[in-house]
Amino acid sequence: METIIKGKRLVIGIIALVLLIDIITIVVTASVYVSAGDMGLALSKSVTGVIRFALEGVILFFLYKGHAWAKWLIAVLLFIGGLLSIVSMLAGIDIVLLVGGVIHLVSGATLIFSFSVKSFLNSQRGIVNPSEKMVDANNFSDPT
Repeated sequence: METIIKGKRLVIGIIALVLLIDIITIVVTASVYVSAGDMGLALSKSVTGVIRFALEGVILFFLYKGHAWAKWLIAVLLFIGGLLSIVSMLAGIDIVLLVGGVIHLVSGATLIFSFSVKSFLNSQRGIVNPSEKMVDANNFSDPT
């Protein structure tokens, strides 16, 4: 059961980080274009950012519900985003891009390789590993 709880915490943490990075990206991008005096581009980037945020929110909802397709889609998007951030950082040293890229790569790897995440997502779909079954404290019989 602890494995499932750990997986739940990891998934919620990843969801929170992805959404937080999206919000920060929307705000920073809009403020950069506003400060440059390009209100049209600021509005355009803000609208596309909000649409991206909403679509990611839907996919992350399905991830939390345990859907394998959502896990793989988010993991691939995180890997692509992480790699693009790191490549962009190479053009000009920007610690924010590096940190964002590393967060994306680590989050994607955690989704794919973490046994705890796998256990949590399986439990969300009603699939429980026999070693993860809870034992009733009042019933000392074998849980299998």
